[in-house]
Formats: sequence, structure tokens, C-alpha cells
Amino acid sequence: YKRDKAERAASRAHRRHAENDVGDVASHSDWNDVATDDTYGSGFDATNSGDDRIYDFNSSDYTGDYTAQQPETTMPLQSGVDEMAQGFSYTPTLEIVNARFVDANQNGQIERGELCKIIFEVMNRGPRTVYDIQPTVVEATGNKHIFVSPNMHVEQIQPGKGIRYTAMVKADGRLKNGSAKFCVSVIQGNTHISKVTEFNIPTVK
Repeated sequence: YKRDKAERAASRAHRRHAENDVGDVASHSDWNDVATDDTYGSGFDATNSGDDRIYDFNSSDYTGDYTAQQPETTMPLQSGVDEMAQGFSYTPTLEIVNARFVDANQNGQIERGELCKIIFEVMNRGPRTVYDIQPTVVEATGNKHIFVSPNMHVEQIQPGKGIRYTAMVKADGRLKNGSAKFCVSVIQGNTHISKVTEFNIPTVK
């Protein structure tokens, strides 16, 4: 963010310098300069130095089935968000499909220092576009030695469309024998708008 801000500032200074060279003395507010910047808010990194989260969806991680067990689906404790659209209310219908847990060595367990993935798809089965949702993955047992990547906002999912989401799971060097419970769902604000898919994965020190 700081780098992009500095690049935009340099771009504005360059444009002002060019305008002065041709005798253009019209003033521009900072907002106008930012609003006309083609890269504003796009997240595009011209230096290609960031993590663009692009994965090979044809790899064995996505085409194989390495889940330690079939996930269970349950109803959330709090669900059903009614939204107003054109004078009537409706409940968004999002479904989690093709959920899988993939560990690095594909033995169906989480081991010390191992990097794993929880991959799933979110499909909009409803008649209208759903806006501003968050696919979430939570480790429900409170295990302090397992870390899950932060949730990301999805701007919208149109009817009949879906997205594929990958959460990274990392175990530190002090993981103990036991089990971890991962709850996968979709939220809008603070409310669940999908069923909850659960994985119970053994942990090994």
C-alpha cells in the first residue's frame, strides 16, 4: 500500500510537471488526481512483486481427494439474512461444495511445521446476486499451534455462479497429538448465510 501510494504521488508530480511545461496552470484537487489514476483501487502491482493468489487448479491438490474423512454439514447457530430487493425480502442461498482438506504429504494428518490447504467452492443457488460475503475457515478447538490464513471479502456472486476459495493452514513446531476441527462457512456481516461444513483432522507432533 505504501509503495502504491508513493507511486501515485510520483505520477501526480510528473503530470503536474508536464502540465506546467505546456503552460497549463489549471489546479487539480488530490481527489481528482487519485480518481483519474488508472490503478486506483485495482490492486494491480506493476512490479509483479506481490502474492496474486493464483493457483494451478489442475494440480492434484484440486483434482485429487486427500481428505482425512468426508466433511460433515450442519446448520449454523445463527443463519438466514433477509435482504430487501425491489420491495420484497429474500434469503441468499449459498452452498459449499467440493470441500476438501489437503495436507503437504497427503497422509490425512496435520504434522508439526506442515502447510495444508482447505479448498472449497461457494455456489449461489438463489435467484439474485449476493453481495459482500466472506468465505470463512475457523479452527473451532482453539488450538494455539494452528494458524489459518485471514478471510477475504468477495464482492459479489451472481445467480448460478460460484467461486473457488483456498485457505492456508499452518502448524507450528509445538503441535501436539490430538485433533483439530475446522468449520467452513460463508458469512455476511456477522451472520452465517450458508450451512457449516466441518473437518475433523488428526494432529501429530
